[in-house]
This record gives sequence, C-alpha cells and structure tokens, in this order.
Amino acid sequence: MSGDFRVSEKNAAYLLGYSAKYLKSLRHAGNGPRFYEIGVGGSRISYKFEDLASWIEMAHKT
Repeated sequence: MSGDFRVSEKNAAYLLGYSAKYLKSLRHAGNGPRFYEIGVGGSRISYKFEDLASWIEMAHKT
C-alpha cells in the first residue's frame, strides 16, 4: 500500500480503535498522528496511512 494513501478522520479513528472525537482531541493537544488540512480554511482533515502506522509504532515502543 502506498504511503500516500489517505483516509478521513473518521476512518483514521476507526483504524486506530478510537472515536473520531478522541482523535480530534489528540490532534488539538498536539499528541496525535500527523494530519493534513484540506479545503478552505482546513475544513477537512485527512491522515496518510503511512503516518498512522508510524504513530502506532512510536506509541507502542517500550
């Protein structure tokens, strides 16, 4: 799968096992995976699949 494959905020939350509301709170706190704003004024949020995978790896390192 290409690293440029993007998913919506709702789908990213599903893949991570979180609610979209919780993922949004992580984003606002600066603790979530890298995200991209799309549209006028960043009205839509998307996540690269590659960034989600990297964030999972970083979050689970011991």
